[in-house]
Amino acid sequence: QDYPWIGEELTLMKEIIDHPSFLQKYACVVSTGSNIVLAQAIKAYVALKNVHHILILPATDDIDEYMRGACFVVGKLGPNFLFESLALEKSVVATSYIPGQEDGNVAYVREKHIGWVELDTHHAFIRIYQVLEEQSWMKLLPQVQHEKSMYISSAQEEVGNLLKKLMNNASL
Repeated sequence: QDYPWIGEELTLMKEIIDHPSFLQKYACVVSTGSNIVLAQAIKAYVALKNVHHILILPATDDIDEYMRGACFVVGKLGPNFLFESLALEKSVVATSYIPGQEDGNVAYVREKHIGWVELDTHHAFIRIYQVLEEQSWMKLLPQVQHEKSMYISSAQEEVGNLLKKLMNNASL
């Protein structure tokens, strides 16, 4: 299946690899999921440029372990990515989303100040580098923690209401 953000992800990785000092200072884990073509393209470019400090990660059930070790996470702003990031208290740099389907996720990140939305590849690279250099993710941590607690409280309340409703229906 052809997704428009695949070319953008490859372009972003090329900017990271081509930057004179990025990979001398920082390591990068790239989750390509089940996209074998993207993984091969990044591997080929990494080999061509003879760079290190990049781990290309295929589909895994343990993505949370890699996310947990990150300062912040970068990616397409789907619901799993957003709420996994929130659960792990990671700010996000969103580089793409599916218009019409994930607009609410974009609005949520912007309104709640839990990350940045940079849909232009070059601007995304600049933001990533800036966040690393300035350690900006740490400034957002209190807001991310607050949103996580608000989300959990809301979910607990909904589960409680659902259980009460089920108990009432069972007693009829």
